[in-house]
Amino acid sequence: MQLDWVYLDTNGFLLDFDRLNLAQVTQRGVYMIYVPGTPATTIYVGKGDIADRLAAHRNDTRILTARSLFTQRACVGFASVPALSQAGVERYLARRHAPLVGERYPAVQEIAVNSLY
Repeated sequence: MQLDWVYLDTNGFLLDFDRLNLAQVTQRGVYMIYVPGTPATTIYVGKGDIADRLAAHRNDTRILTARSLFTQRACVGFASVPALSQAGVERYLARRHAPLVGERYPAVQEIAVNSLY
């Protein structure tokens, strides 16, 4: 499946996890919270109503603790995915990127996608 990732703001900068205006995020699908670099470090992979999930993650102590390990800001990228495919895509991305937070992923068939990075 080919995803159209949203990861840059209107000025061409990576979307900042803390500063992203969630009122403008209307997509449902999958998302990745990460710290850019070579290589990038994935903090979390998730699915669902992206704005609602990201709002909750901004107060999640597990994610806040993982973010505190880095001097760089955390970024986010997301893509619209049909509801029936979200769990399979989430599982694939989590296996491929080994996020620092998150240990339970749906027991479904993986759906391979192009990655955010």
